[in-house]
Amino acid sequence: MQARMTCNDADTQGFGADERVQTAMASAPEVRGKHMLFRRAISDYLDALSLDACAAVLDLGCGTGIVARTVARRGDVKARITAIDSSPTLIAAAKRLAREEQVTERIRFLTGDPHWIIGPQGQFDVVILHMVLHRVGDPGMVLKEARRVLRPAGRVVVFDRNYSLAQEPDPRSGDEGTGCADFLWATTRPIQDRVMRAMPKLLTENGFRIETARAYAAADKRCRFYTNIARRCE
Repeated sequence: MQARMTCNDADTQGFGADERVQTAMASAPEVRGKHMLFRRAISDYLDALSLDACAAVLDLGCGTGIVARTVARRGDVKARITAIDSSPTLIAAAKRLAREEQVTERIRFLTGDPHWIIGPQGQFDVVILHMVLHRVGDPGMVLKEARRVLRPAGRVVVFDRNYSLAQEPDPRSGDEGTGCADFLWATTRPIQDRVMRAMPKLLTENGFRIETARAYAAADKRCRFYTNIARRCE
């Protein structure tokens, strides 16, 4: 399976960045993924899925592969995991980290656009959208593609947050005069800052039925994150 790149999202803005900025872009998801809230949320939604050994899993918008590697380490799934991201920089980092954790054989990494997944319909049991929909051009189109590639009664997991830029610290404050933080600030600001508020409607409109909804409060970040697990409707 391959994915076709056609739609702009936040990650693609890093293609022309210098090596230092690209390194920073690849390290940011790993730092975030080590936060206790993120580790707990991933564990919670993987537990809730109760995946069987043959389940086909797609980590769409995988970043550096945090979720894909977590699934591979758990051993719930014996089938190969597919992980797609639009950024070649992040995919390169994801492959390196998978090698370091010795899970390379468990994960197939591909570069591609989450809006347009080239491949047959009905090939996955689960599609995971972990911190993805706030940074894509059209969340509804991504959900529609997720439904298309899911098998009947397959499930989608959406983990994300609502953003308030007024509450967001400007990451440039600790890196003045380098240009690196300026670029990261421009490329990591959310495109869809209220996507989780719209999620119940978006899921329903794109052929899903919500089964589980859960909220997580991050006191140190003054914000809430949300998990929705929804099943593909016939």
